[in-house]
Amino acid sequence: MTNRARDSYLTVLDNFPALIWRSDVTAKCDYFNLAWLEFTGRQKEEEMGDGWAEGVHPEDRAGCLDRYLKAFHSRQPFTMEYRLRRADGEYRWIVDYGKPFNHQHTQFAGFIGSCYHITERVLAEEALKNSHAQLRALFARLQSVREEEDTRIAREIHDELGQRLTGLKMDLVWTERKLGELTSSPAINAILDRVIGATELVDGLTVAVQEIATELRPGVLDKLGLGSALQYEARRFQERTGLACEATLPATEPTLAPKLTTALFCIFQECITNITRHARASKVKVELMLGDGCATMRVEDDGRGITEAELVDPKSLALRTQNRDPYRLAQ
Repeated sequence: MTNRARDSYLTVLDNFPALIWRSDVTAKCDYFNLAWLEFTGRQKEEEMGDGWAEGVHPEDRAGCLDRYLKAFHSRQPFTMEYRLRRADGEYRWIVDYGKPFNHQHTQFAGFIGSCYHITERVLAEEALKNSHAQLRALFARLQSVREEEDTRIAREIHDELGQRLTGLKMDLVWTERKLGELTSSPAINAILDRVIGATELVDGLTVAVQEIATELRPGVLDKLGLGSALQYEARRFQERTGLACEATLPATEPTLAPKLTTALFCIFQECITNITRHARASKVKVELMLGDGCATMRVEDDGRGITEAELVDPKSLALRTQNRDPYRLAQ
């Protein structure tokens, strides 16, 4: 390249709005355009060689240099993001695109890079990430409140309503026995029939109350643990729907945090509910596995699966918000 051509080339780069840099065959920077110098507020001599790295945020500097040198020695283009100090002392995020260039199209001559401001994008991504974290925390709190309320209601239904129904049945049985001791007459017989019918109704209500309490919070989950609760729920599901439900569980009852136990059990309940409603399956399998500090539960069925249209359906909220990560035992 002639000196005149080189001057024209540098003039173009100096007037380019992006931040431009260039390095030689030793990986040392030998050129920065005016946009770079105006952004950093430093003199060209200060940036030469490795001086430019002084303007990189201390937390990003080592990784930035390492990424650049690896790309340089492998002669491969790179893209990296880091914070660069502005002339006013504040740091701004930039994305740096670097690639090797050759002298006269044959001989490797170094790297050239262009940088663009992305601070607004990074801040927007951070805000979005924070909002997602807040939503997850809110959802977890709402779920915890719901589970606590379910537990309270289940206990009240089982203890209070169950006891009252038991007392009512005892009164009805006593009344039935006393009526049976009286002289038979059409009026007595009619009353006795009503009492017997009321007793049977109380029996049905007691069963319904027990089922409702179990749906809200199965006592076996608190008394015997997750494995037994899953086995119990699988058996109830099979009896209720007629679908075969096979549960594969650890040899010993897993010792898990209460919140984790409840979460896994609720997930299983939601899975089998969805299978009943949508899968058209004939067989269901649930497997609970422990290992590497994680509890993993896998629920499978032989149903129809899900179509691409259903997967992108905006109404399929549960599919969009599902968490595929295994639960940590420490949770």
